[in-house]
Amino acid sequence: MKFSFDFPEPSVEIEGLKLGFLVFTYENAYGLDPSAMKVTAEGEGLRIDCDRFVWAGGQESTRARLEAHLKRTGDSLEWDTTVEMDRPIKAVTTVIRGVPRGRISSSGQSFFDPGDDEVLLGYPFSGGDLFGPGSARGLTTPFAIVEASERAYFFLSSLDDRVRTKRFYFQPGETFYRVEAVHEVEGW
Repeated sequence: MKFSFDFPEPSVEIEGLKLGFLVFTYENAYGLDPSAMKVTAEGEGLRIDCDRFVWAGGQESTRARLEAHLKRTGDSLEWDTTVEMDRPIKAVTTVIRGVPRGRISSSGQSFFDPGDDEVLLGYPFSGGDLFGPGSARGLTTPFAIVEASERAYFFLSSLDDRVRTKRFYFQPGETFYRVEAVHEVEGW
């Protein structure tokens, strides 16, 4: 679902990308409060700590906690995130800006050119009960590749050790995609 208003997405820059986070409960969507964020260098990467989230387009805030570790591993950027709130969390989304535009391959399938269309990919079983207009294309494994040019590729993958819903949402800009990498937690 898309917001009908500007929603705060403060980001940090690392390896030519800008990463931010959104947190979804069963009732609401939250962003990080920029005034409560602390970013520190950590080895080959960064650590993000935030102890307050905003909601209602940034007009309201609540106590919560996000800790994220971002690091370069070989030619890849990896991150792990821990989020705590006083209510059940449904999903945590990493917003990635700076993903080069190009043809997309989902789970090793043939590349396709989405043009200026948005693309939603979902794992497993197309990411759940999303049917009809706006439904996700299925992923057999949570892995997508963007062919930026003939010899330049960008990939997204989940390193989760359990089968849980993942979605990759590609929103095209002029030269880059804004990608939402969505991780849903267990539903119990």
